[in-house]
Amino acid sequence: MPSPQIKLIYTIAKWTRFQDFYVARNVKRAPRSKNRGKIPSMFTRGVKIEEHTTDGLLSSTIIPPNLQSNKHIIYYHGGHYINEADPLMYNFAVNLAKKSGVKVTMSDYPLAPENTYKETHHWAVKNLDQLVNHYGGETYLMGDSAGGGLVLAMAQNLKKLGKPKRYKKLLLLCPWLDLVMGNLTDKDDKRDQVLQIKTMTLARNQYSGGDDCAHFLLSPLYGDLTDIGDIVVWIGTEELNAKAVIELEKKAKQQSVPLTIYREEGQQHDYFLMPVREQKEVIGQIIGEL
Repeated sequence: MPSPQIKLIYTIAKWTRFQDFYVARNVKRAPRSKNRGKIPSMFTRGVKIEEHTTDGLLSSTIIPPNLQSNKHIIYYHGGHYINEADPLMYNFAVNLAKKSGVKVTMSDYPLAPENTYKETHHWAVKNLDQLVNHYGGETYLMGDSAGGGLVLAMAQNLKKLGKPKRYKKLLLLCPWLDLVMGNLTDKDDKRDQVLQIKTMTLARNQYSGGDDCAHFLLSPLYGDLTDIGDIVVWIGTEELNAKAVIELEKKAKQQSVPLTIYREEGQQHDYFLMPVREQKEVIGQIIGEL
C-alpha cells in the first residue's frame, strides 16, 4: 500500500490540478533545454559521468564509486515521447547506480514533434550498438512510461531486423504499451492523478505522425513477445497503463514468454520516482532482477 508520504503527494497533485499544468506546459509546446541529456550537477556528487553522443543526442553514463560488476543498465526516460528527462528521473538513475553498484546510462532519444517513432527507432538501434560496443558486459534495457514502451518495441524491432539480442532483460517501469488506448474509460481517467487520456492522445498523435497506433513500434502490446528475452514490469494499480499490463500478462502466458510483474496496489503512475519509501523498494527489486 502507498506510504503516507506518497499519499500526500497524490493529494497535492489532485488539488493543484497537476494534469492541466502538465498539458499547458509540457504537451502543447514541449520545452527544450540547452543542456538536454546532461545530468544536472546537483545529482552527480560522488559519481563519475561519462558522456557519449549518438547522432548528436547525449547519453550520460553514471559510474558509481562502488562499481562492482560488469553489469550495465541503459535507461530510456519517460515523458509521453515529447519531453526530456526531468529531475526526478535523473535523481532516480543516480540513486539506482549508487545502490546497485552498476553503471546506469540515461539516453536522450529523438522526441516528437520534431521526430516521429520512425526516427526514434532508427536512432535507438544505433544508440544500443554504440553503448554495448563501448562498455560490453551484461546489459539490461530499462525504461519508464513512454521509455518503457520504447524499450519493449526496441526489442521487437531488433528481432525483426535479425540483430543479435545484446541484452539480458527488459525492465519496464509503468510502461506505456498501448497507444491505441481503446479500452480506457472515464473511470480510469479519473482514478489516475498523473496521466490523462487527453494528454496521452495529444502526445501519441505527434509521435505517431498519423500512422496506425496499433503498429508494434508504437504499441508493443500488439507485437510478438517471443524470443526477445525476459520481461519485468512495475505498475501501479491506479494508473491508466495498468489495463495494458493485464493484456500483456495474458499474451505472455499464451506465448510462453517469461514475465514478472510487480503490481503495486494503490499506486499512481511512475510512483517510484518520488524520493520516498517506494523508490527504495523498487530499486531493491531492480537489484534483485540483475
